[in-house]
Amino acid sequence: MTPGPITPGLMSRGRGTRGRTARGRIGALVGLAIGLLVLGPALAPGYLLFYDMVFVPHLALGGRTLGLDGAVPRAVPTDAVVAVLSTVAPGWVVQKLLLLLVFVGAGSGVGRLMGTCTGAAVAAVAACWNPYVGERLAIGHWSFLLGYAALPWLAAAAADCRDGRPRGRSRMAWWLLLCALTGSTGSVIGILVALVVLGCPSPASRGPRRRASDVLLLAVTALVVNAPWWVPSLAGAGAQRSDPAGVAAFAARADSPLGVVGSVVTLGGIWNQGVWFAGRADHLVAWVTLATVLLVLVVALGQRRWWAHPVLPGVLVAGVLCLVLSLAGAVPGSEPVLRGLVEHVPGAGCCATA
Repeated sequence: MTPGPITPGLMSRGRGTRGRTARGRIGALVGLAIGLLVLGPALAPGYLLFYDMVFVPHLALGGRTLGLDGAVPRAVPTDAVVAVLSTVAPGWVVQKLLLLLVFVGAGSGVGRLMGTCTGAAVAAVAACWNPYVGERLAIGHWSFLLGYAALPWLAAAAADCRDGRPRGRSRMAWWLLLCALTGSTGSVIGILVALVVLGCPSPASRGPRRRASDVLLLAVTALVVNAPWWVPSLAGAGAQRSDPAGVAAFAARADSPLGVVGSVVTLGGIWNQGVWFAGRADHLVAWVTLATVLLVLVVALGQRRWWAHPVLPGVLVAGVLCLVLSLAGAVPGSEPVLRGLVEHVPGAGCCATA
């Protein structure tokens, strides 16, 4: 019998799995080290209270945490998750563990996507400490960051589903659930990433009928696991609504000399000037950062091996789409459209601060 062609990414499963696990462990260790360095004294016993980083000793399950009080369910189901975890450990312990999980999860997730141990370590550093992580941490968006940390895991699971690998579908459903537990923003971004990865061509991908069933699975799973926030949004359509003024208030800002587009491309651009890093205002730092980002993209895109990767091309396309969406509020003429969505589409305002 003549052996069939070897498909990229479908080598010996045992060796491939062991390699990914080893690179994931390296990424996790790097992420843990960065988390310990960044958080430092913040890991001491006690509660961190700043901006949206609000944990309390006893968070009870109720109408507010379950999204049943008529308010906009922005903290659903994250508050419910924290309330449940706080029955097992003190609230301040839950807070510190979730913050460390951001770094460990992001580092291990991107590490598994790399081809070498060195690449895993470098990717973990880039994923765990960059302007996006820094600014979102400074403003207390811990749930956004947990969703961010889950993205590489979800992207890899979506690629396994697309290529017919064992447990690919169940893994994708599992990571969609975990993204949903981080709140509406992380979940919507995760759905977009998974959908793009499923749609990107791959040498190992199946026929259009099978891929259509994968997309259907994604849609049904996403609908079910996100019910905790979209159902209250629909049920409370006549109650408290998101303020359309949030479109302008939460639009991307230029936190560097590169302007709004350059700031977002270099992973900054948050709306709140109070959490901007002073170093990003330096012209040399800003231009060196932009040059580094562009150099990495050029080198990566010029490698055939990079394009043969089962996950990375899809992640790139999803990244471009998310870049465009993140700039939407800053584009002249887009505000009326976005205000209309927030005002008339139930649940649209839940992601206004993404």
